[in-house]
Amino acid sequence: RPHRRAAPTETPVEAQPSPDNTTNHSAAPVPALQPRESPQQKNELRNKVLQLQQSVKARIAALERTQMANLDRNTLNGARSFVAQSDRALKSGDQQRAFNLARKASLLVDALEQKP
Repeated sequence: RPHRRAAPTETPVEAQPSPDNTTNHSAAPVPALQPRESPQQKNELRNKVLQLQQSVKARIAALERTQMANLDRNTLNGARSFVAQSDRALKSGDQQRAFNLARKASLLVDALEQKP
C-alpha cells in the first residue's frame, strides 16, 4: 500500500498575521447607553402591557370553557405560557419584552377565537 505523506501542521508564513497587525490600540472609552424611553413612556408601556395581559387572561378563561381539539388546547397553553413569561419580564423591568410576549399570547388567542 502506498503511504501518504502527512500534511504540514504549521501555518504557512503567508497566512500568519504580521507583527504590526497585532499591536493593541487603546480605544476611547465607550459612553454609557442612555435609556431609550423616558420614565413617562416606560410607565405608559407598563400600563399597556398590564391591560393587554388582563385582556388575554380573560379571553383564555373564556376559551377554556369551550370544547376544542387537543391541538387547540396546546395553542391555548402556549398563550398561557407567553402571558406568564410576559409577567416575569414586567417584574424584572423589561417592559418591551413583556409587551412582545403579551402580544404573542394575544395573537395565539386571536387565532383560536377565529376558528369555527
